Amino acid sequence: MNSDLIRERFGSYFVDVMRQSEQTRLANLYSMENGEKICRTLALTQFFLPTCPELAEPDQQIRRGASIGATLRGAGYAVEKIESAIIVAKAGRKMADLTGGQVATGSRIEIRVYALNAVSAGSTYPYAMIAEAYHPAHIPPASAAINVDMALEKLSSLERQALNAIVTEL
Repeated sequence: MNSDLIRERFGSYFVDVMRQSEQTRLANLYSMENGEKICRTLALTQFFLPTCPELAEPDQQIRRGASIGATLRGAGYAVEKIESAIIVAKAGRKMADLTGGQVATGSRIEIRVYALNAVSAGSTYPYAMIAEAYHPAHIPPASAAINVDMALEKLSSLERQALNAIVTEL
């Protein structure tokens, strides 16, 4: 899980929900470095609605700002990610600010788009479509990744929405 990797690599992990509605959530997944929040992942979540009744309790915790993967695991679910694209984009001013200037505006960053499901006792519960932009020290941009324009041609409309939304936030 991303939360585990951030904690492992950088010594801490926190979630700051920057904006949330019934359908979407923008969150800064960060670690602390010299007393400063450093964004390791900027995550744009598009919740599948209506939420499966089986996920109602963990969904309430997530809507109150809890980590998605850790909360689902804590509720006894395995988390399944079905990746649809790995994209390279350029960091914008917001990403530069969220990383404390560690990532310069215009730097190459990796974005991944995936569907997230909760799995338990042989049943799969669709939860969200997620697009994540990564600090290069956390996940370096892959050389085989495609650019945003190429990705848009190949993705479903829901995947395109998630990708467009995260790119707008960079």
